[in-house]
Amino acid sequence: MIGKLSRAQFLARGVGGGVALMAGGTLLATAAPALAGTSDGTGPPEEDLAVVRLAASAELLAEEFYTRAIASRKIAKEDRGYLAAALANERDHYAALAKVLGDAAPIADDFQFVFPAGAFGSEAAIAKLGVALETAFVGAYVGAVTGLQTLELQGVAAQIAASEAMHLSVLSDIHSHSPVGPAFPVALTVEQASDALTPFLGT
Repeated sequence: MIGKLSRAQFLARGVGGGVALMAGGTLLATAAPALAGTSDGTGPPEEDLAVVRLAASAELLAEEFYTRAIASRKIAKEDRGYLAAALANERDHYAALAKVLGDAAPIADDFQFVFPAGAFGSEAAIAKLGVALETAFVGAYVGAVTGLQTLELQGVAAQIAASEAMHLSVLSDIHSHSPVGPAFPVALTVEQASDALTPFLGT
């Protein structure tokens, strides 16, 4: 198990020698302005926009999960800060993706989020659900890196995948004291990601 200090150091280092994806979405903030269109001035193709809509919906689901998890107060005090940082990341992710979609961006009121009974009744239940969700998020973004046609969106998908992987590491540590995942996370197609996430979105 990663101890309190070493876990904090792990998250703070992130990638690239000190870039803190867990603390405020710094990379997303700088990347977001480039997402309005492609490098040649045209907008992303409809196929890419469909992927972005699914991703933005997933971010709203993630926001709801972390909000409820924190509000439950079932997570140990020393870990709540990590969930709060993850929630801030998810909000940054959504804001960046919504910028691409404009008025077509999904909003939380579009969904009736559905979670298993008792999902927020204990730390173990929260961590188990979080691992399942974050595994799907990582898989969806890894798949999007090669599935998207727009280079700028591919880059941001890779950045978000790295951020979600850190969230998964935290939840995996809480759940089973196993913060290190597989060397090659499974990539999900758009259809597989949609199948995994739609039951939680209540659509």
